[in-house]
Amino acid sequence: LYAAKESFTHKIQLQKIRCGDEIGILNDDYCDCSDGSDEPSTSACSHITIQHSTFHCEDGTNKIYASRVFDGFEDCLDGSDESR
Repeated sequence: LYAAKESFTHKIQLQKIRCGDEIGILNDDYCDCSDGSDEPSTSACSHITIQHSTFHCEDGTNKIYASRVFDGFEDCLDGSDESR
């Protein structure tokens, strides 16, 4: 016997933002904006924002470089830079 697989649709709400003359999708792990402003909580634009402290830890204790988000090391005391 084989169990029937249930299918479902999972909708994700994507938030679009304007960055200059461009439109970006916020935190989708793709660097849409040339200034990196569409990815403040991911490391997708770390090549642009490498020297900017753009990620704020959820507990409010620290700001870290975007390049340190999802890099495998917890830089925030609450671990929010490595959790989704």
